Amino acid sequence: MCLAEGAAVAQVSSPNHGPLSRVLNELRPGDDVALLSLLDGRPHFASVVALEPVRAVAADSTAQALRVM
Repeated sequence: MCLAEGAAVAQVSSPNHGPLSRVLNELRPGDDVALLSLLDGRPHFASVVALEPVRAVAADSTAQALRVM
């Protein structure tokens, strides 16, 4: 998925540290989200939180279809 409009952050939370979370990356238009999972087919754990209204472009794992979300 690629961020088309807006801003967001990718973050992880640790169950050992209560509600604290660590920001991994600030996302702007053109940045990819979940690219590693698309490439290797394995799950990766992080949350993406929108900082403002966003639109994203998504591709399925066969990369034959795109859709705007």
